[in-house]
Amino acid sequence: MPNRVLVQALTTGRTRDYLRMVRPLLRSLELTHHFELEVVTDPAALSFTRAGVILAASDQVLAPSQADQLTGFVRRGGGVVLMGGTLAAWNTRGALGELAGWAPTGPGPMTELVLESSRCIRSQIGSDQS
Repeated sequence: MPNRVLVQALTTGRTRDYLRMVRPLLRSLELTHHFELEVVTDPAALSFTRAGVILAASDQVLAPSQADQLTGFVRRGGGVVLMGGTLAAWNTRGALGELAGWAPTGPGPMTELVLESSRCIRSQIGSDQS
């Protein structure tokens, strides 16, 4: 399908089953047919040049060079979705908290977003299913 946006989903952690946490979101994105999904479990596998969106649910720290690459990625227009304690884990030098405009002090409680229909997502990105 033409014009699909590559979403790299990093799901790795020591304290939570992040893949289980993001699986419903990944499935919803897949059903829209607008995204190509690539799940990675190693932060080093993230590509800030190929992906259009980085979706991360991780408590693993980014290397300083990766944090710089992520900042550049966002400034060039790349999309980032950070779930769970990811921002806290990735904000070790403070730059990502500054970029986000907010920085948590640690992982928050487990929460859940329930989508009753994929129509909500489709209405945001367009309803054509070509």
